[in-house]
Amino acid sequence: MVIASCEFMFEETRNYVMQRKAFCKTVAHLQTVQHKLAELKTEICVGRAFLENCLDLHSVPAAPRRLGGICGLASSAYLQRNQ
Repeated sequence: MVIASCEFMFEETRNYVMQRKAFCKTVAHLQTVQHKLAELKTEICVGRAFLENCLDLHSVPAAPRRLGGICGLASSAYLQRNQ
């Protein structure tokens, strides 16, 4: 759910910078904004891949029991950094 929240917030932010204008251009044309959006999208994709990997490992009996806690902690860290 945390990753889905991050994805939603990213899309809302992307839509906002595509509409917001400054210096006669949309904010999305600023290189710093493009780099930050790319960085955020990358972190969200890595988080989703990690989450899916954790879910796949959850069905394996030999998987460490701490894995669920690690996954939850990592997801929360992504959400806090991307707010």
